[in-house]
Amino acid sequence: MNNVFRYSPEAFQEFLEDIPEEETQQERQSSGPGIGMVDTLPFATRQLIKNGAEKGSRSEATASVVATAIKAGIPEEEIIKIFESEKIGEKAREKGSGWVQWLKDEMSRSREFVGTKNIHGLNEKNELNEFNMIENRIWQQWPELDQEALSGLAGRFVELASRNSEADPAAILLTFLARFGVEVGSRVFLYVGDSKHYARIIVVVVGNSSKARKGTSGKPVLRVFELGEIDNNFNIYIPASSSPGPLSSGEGLIWNVRDPVTAYKVDKKTGEGEEIVIDPGVEDKRLFILDEEFSSCLTASKREGNTISAIIRCLWDSGDLSPLTKSNRIKATGAHIGIVSHITLAELNKKLEDTETFSGFANRILWTCARRQRLVPFPKPMPADELNVMREEIRSIVTKCREIEEMVLSVPARDRWVDIYEELSKEHSGLVGACINRAESQVLRLSMIYALLDASASISVSHLESALAVWRYCEASAKFIFAGREVNPYAQKIMDLLEEGREMSTKEIYDAFSRNITKKQMEEAIMELVSQKKIKMETVKQDGQGRPKTIFKRVSEF
Repeated sequence: MNNVFRYSPEAFQEFLEDIPEEETQQERQSSGPGIGMVDTLPFATRQLIKNGAEKGSRSEATASVVATAIKAGIPEEEIIKIFESEKIGEKAREKGSGWVQWLKDEMSRSREFVGTKNIHGLNEKNELNEFNMIENRIWQQWPELDQEALSGLAGRFVELASRNSEADPAAILLTFLARFGVEVGSRVFLYVGDSKHYARIIVVVVGNSSKARKGTSGKPVLRVFELGEIDNNFNIYIPASSSPGPLSSGEGLIWNVRDPVTAYKVDKKTGEGEEIVIDPGVEDKRLFILDEEFSSCLTASKREGNTISAIIRCLWDSGDLSPLTKSNRIKATGAHIGIVSHITLAELNKKLEDTETFSGFANRILWTCARRQRLVPFPKPMPADELNVMREEIRSIVTKCREIEEMVLSVPARDRWVDIYEELSKEHSGLVGACINRAESQVLRLSMIYALLDASASISVSHLESALAVWRYCEASAKFIFAGREVNPYAQKIMDLLEEGREMSTKEIYDAFSRNITKKQMEEAIMELVSQKKIKMETVKQDGQGRPKTIFKRVSEF
């Protein structure tokens, strides 16, 4: 998440000094026993269990996790297993062979404060959080695709592909745009400042269920881009390569578009050496990946040492890929890879526990909701004659685009860009923000693709409007998919605490977390919100002597 500016930690030190090291017994009291499962613990507690705490905060963190687990009704043996295998247990295990008894003593003290003995029931706070997430999803309506997105050749292809199909037109459209962008190649670019943008996009189609016909949306695109032919003058048209994936490693991506690999070889007889090519590499750097298992990519990205997340960022940004690995030092220069991957909403929800890794490349993705449009018991293939006409049109357009290098916005398009720039530049919070905070770049890349579909080096207002229509569908999709989820749960809770007009001091905010937060976590959450101008802090003189009191309040508009 990009901050506009950031305060130094020292600026918050005086405010954090007011937070007591230990709380009273009354402050540890909390209502609502839980249902006895680790998965039902608050998200903040699960993160604390997984990531542990820094030295100096580990006693607080241990007490917090034990108290929360006891309140949730988790059995004693399960709590011991947590501290035995997770990072939160580092401090306990340092006590040597007696650490288990020490932990049991901690649990006994905690039960006295909590007033429960592993009672299995319903944790009201956890249930409320789940209900809030469900309600957020319900209130977010299923996105609708504006007709402006279906202009020109792209719209005609979507009509052809969906005519006798159950596939979602939005999924067909985004897949087609991604595939066409790959076909054009990396010769074409648009300058934004000193950065070059290319006609390549990454799309993830999220189905509302396993029957969303996600795969059905990709097959017509693969068929229409079967473009290879030899014309009457023996001119050969070679289309971009395609791959079914999976997206399992960064090195695997690079291998498919790798540069030549050379080695320096010395002649033992003469002592003379020369550089020889031991692998010719791949000359055509265009590659379209249609991967129907995005869940595998998310799983792989969480493995230690896996580079898939970083490589996806690099291929979207520059196309120059060169991971710093000890072995297999392959690299790719000017790679032009477009990706379309599929996942169901249920699968995605299961994979989002670790949002830190995910959020690193989420805003390079155009999130696209898809569902079955209608029931077609006997779907028909696209008519061969219409398909061949469209193939010829695509070949002709791509051939013309080979004469294009730098693209520009027309004067009217520049004026329109000024009108919409503020809206696109607005920063969004939470996991939704992590997925849509690259709106300006995404819209420009989409507008490039629409202009190239007209074989034009100039982006017109109509191209920009079509791109905007696609972006708004993807933005609405991301809000539908990720509603209620936050990258920083502590920041979200502080926002909830500071309801419109409410003021709270640092200690009052800390108390509201019931020890389920360390000072460092609270400091970072407050700094994030202040830097994003979502909350502001003020000093208020107190009656009598003493330094002024610092209070926080929400900013009305941000």
